[in-house]
Amino acid sequence: MKRTAITIAAAVLLSSITITTAQPVYGASLSQERKQIANNRISNRQGIQQDRRQNRQQHNQNRRENRQDRNENRRENRQDRRDDIRDNRQDRREDIRQERRQDNRQDRRQDRRQDRRQDRRQDRRHYNRVHTHRHYHAHRIGVHVNVLPSVHVSFVLGGSRFYYSSGVYYRAAGNRYVVVVAPIGASIAVLPFGYVDFYIGPRRFFYVNRTYYVYEPTTTQYVVVEQPEGVDEEELQELSEAEPAADETSPIQELVVYPTEGQSDEQVEQDRYECHRWGAEESGFNPVTSTETDEAGQSLYMRAMTACLEGRGYSVN
Repeated sequence: MKRTAITIAAAVLLSSITITTAQPVYGASLSQERKQIANNRISNRQGIQQDRRQNRQQHNQNRRENRQDRNENRRENRQDRRDDIRDNRQDRREDIRQERRQDNRQDRRQDRRQDRRQDRRQDRRHYNRVHTHRHYHAHRIGVHVNVLPSVHVSFVLGGSRFYYSSGVYYRAAGNRYVVVVAPIGASIAVLPFGYVDFYIGPRRFFYVNRTYYVYEPTTTQYVVVEQPEGVDEEELQELSEAEPAADETSPIQELVVYPTEGQSDEQVEQDRYECHRWGAEESGFNPVTSTETDEAGQSLYMRAMTACLEGRGYSVN
């Protein structure tokens, strides 16, 4: 009984001792937790502040970078605009230069064409004026013919039909045709051979076969007009029919051409002129306009013109 009582007492004593010693340990742990919580709060606050500072710094840095990028983009855009303006200005200048070159080239080509056309007209006029043999003589007004020339054109003027061939105008008269005065206002593309040109003031007239023409540039046609005042028609007719004196040794006089394939008079005259042009180009010698004696050039011209005429069906002596 005593042992049991002692044991119980000892147990009671030990439990009391344990209880008294456990209370201070619990209080210390609570204080440490509070300190830890406080420290965590401080750390969190510091971390938050640090994050805010870093975010603010990063934001400011981004703003600076964005500002620099915008400025750089403005500079690049400004430079691009300057480059575009400069390129456009250079392109416009180049286009203007190209247009000027093209215009100048076209003007030169037009001038050359006009010069060649004028030279051909001048050469044709001189060539036909120095011919010593005329294959075709125009019918006089009032003459009747049974058939029209093989090469002719017809047109209607003032309600009447006319026919034209080599400077002569016709009208139907029953089953035949009669030569009539050229109707005022009629137009032709090419003047007949042997025409004479003259000026009255600034206006240029053409005369052939008792008919007066003026050139109409808008239609590139020669239009029949009335006789200008103060013009001596007989003198013009004499000039048109005159045979200018030529050198006896002229190659043109030496050629005697006979058609062997039934060519018409108009065709013979046209072929002679075209062969003359070709012979002058091939030989470099033009007997119509040349003022110097060139025996070698004359010989080449004779051979070229003879070959041309023989190739077109003519006998040349």
